[in-house]
Amino acid sequence: MDRRTLLQSGALAVGSLALGGVWSDPGGAAMPAAATPGVGPLAGPVLAWMIYDPDREGVVRVFELVDGQPARLLAAASLPLLPLATASLRAQALAVRAVAGAWSLPQGACEVRPGCIATTGRTVGYRLWVDFA
Repeated sequence: MDRRTLLQSGALAVGSLALGGVWSDPGGAAMPAAATPGVGPLAGPVLAWMIYDPDREGVVRVFELVDGQPARLLAAASLPLLPLATASLRAQALAVRAVAGAWSLPQGACEVRPGCIATTGRTVGYRLWVDFA
C-alpha cells in the first residue's frame, strides 16, 4: 500500500467518525440578529471542508449548513503545502473568522470548543471535514 492510499483510507475512516453524529446547537443559544455585510446572520452549524493533498496545495471552504446540507459559502482559501495538523489549524481559523464576521465580533472574541465555536452568549455547531486528494 502506498502513502496516498493509506492517507485516503485513513481520511475516510476519520471523516466518517467526525460527521457520524447528528448536528445540534450545543448550547441552544440564539443566533445573532446582525452581522457584517456579505455574511449575514447564521441559521445553522458551520462546516469547514478541507481538501488536503500531501503533495500539493489544498483548499478549504467554510459552509453554513441548513438541514444538514451546505446552504451558503461563508469563506474560502487556498492552503499551501503544509503538514496536516497545520493545515487543519488554518481551516479552523478561517471558520472562526467567518463566524466572528457573522456575529460582528473580533476573531479573538470567539473560541473553539468541542463541537462548536462560542463566545459569551452565543454558540454555533462546528465540524472540520477533511478529504484527501
